[in-house]
Amino acid sequence: MPKRTSHQGKKVVLITGTTDSGRDEYVEKALPLLEEKRYSVGYYRVIHYMQDSAKKNGIGDLETEFYRLPKDKLDKIRNASFRRIAKDIHKSRKRLIVVSTPDVTPVTPNEDYPTGMVECLNLKHMRLLNPDLTLVFIDDLLRMRRSMRRNPCRKSMLLTLKELAQLRARAVQVVEEGISQLPNKDWLIFAREHPTDRFIDLLVGKKKRLYVSYHITGTRGFKDITRFMNKLSKNFVCIDPDTIKDWEIVKAYDRAREKGRRDKISIHLEYRSGNTTFTSISMGEIEGAIAPMRAQIVHRDFCLILSTHATVIYHRAAIPSYGIMGEIIHATRIALRRVYVLYPFIRRPSPFFEDAVSREPGTFGGEAPASMVQGDAPRPMSRARRNLEEKMMRKLKRECKLWNTPRVVPL
Repeated sequence: MPKRTSHQGKKVVLITGTTDSGRDEYVEKALPLLEEKRYSVGYYRVIHYMQDSAKKNGIGDLETEFYRLPKDKLDKIRNASFRRIAKDIHKSRKRLIVVSTPDVTPVTPNEDYPTGMVECLNLKHMRLLNPDLTLVFIDDLLRMRRSMRRNPCRKSMLLTLKELAQLRARAVQVVEEGISQLPNKDWLIFAREHPTDRFIDLLVGKKKRLYVSYHITGTRGFKDITRFMNKLSKNFVCIDPDTIKDWEIVKAYDRAREKGRRDKISIHLEYRSGNTTFTSISMGEIEGAIAPMRAQIVHRDFCLILSTHATVIYHRAAIPSYGIMGEIIHATRIALRRVYVLYPFIRRPSPFFEDAVSREPGTFGGEAPASMVQGDAPRPMSRARRNLEEKMMRKLKRECKLWNTPRVVPL
């Protein structure tokens, strides 16, 4: 068993996930902002160490040769690189250490890699780094594929949306398996679409985390959610489930089917960097990816609830939501996390909803749960909603000291 790195006052963050998720570009934009806040940061990319080791072994461009190297040779180069990084971390005087590597990358299926996946991170590597926090950095499938097609080394790999979904699922699974063998270690799935200030807050670790749940299906516009999360972000790290746009792919497919379309469609997605239209997407290809996409939506959101300190429901519509109800039950019964509800309507929700929100199963006594902030205006106008948001903010700030898990290592 490899010896674990002793941090000696440092915080080590491992950032991993699939290739072509925009991980390194995102991290390299965020780290200077940390430096501006006077945090000393050491940044280590495993590929740079592998390239250096490859040159010493007479291999020119590792990125080009990567797909042709025998597995045992590539493993030897990778293992040596992780050992060097662990030694450099030990010698570093930086307080925050960030290590970046994919945990899964696609290749053309061959004898060494019959599944077409190279696993670039294993338990031995994680034990060597001994990270205080591991982030699985992900993106939605259409943007992943666009990035892959722009990569000279992978543009010829015409992966379907289903194959990309399987690749992303395995990236999460690799970390789940590793973390299960590293007790009391913190991890989180983090989507590229989150603003960089939330990423920085995660790395610093001084704010507690909130999973923010709200109606997505059947509603339009999220200005109220954005406003609320901006308020919350002053004191908490807000994790937003809508930062992965896979559900928009499913909805576009369903709309096309309702219109009788069976050919190719265009899908319009809204990102922080601007709106993007993905064209000529086969309906058959989307159909093949729907099952893994839907399964991942549920699994990912349940993992996020477990990786955050509390769940906040912004019940922005009077109609029930299957997703919200499922997340409440998972938070209170499985993850054992507190649930808070902002409900801006006078008419009470179902008693079954209120019972699910109650902290302990079976303790619902007929009164609205103490964790619910409910509206009292005839119509939930913007001013009334803002007052409720402020009331919820005060409640969360008062009670956050009671949230003990997950264990977060601050800088």
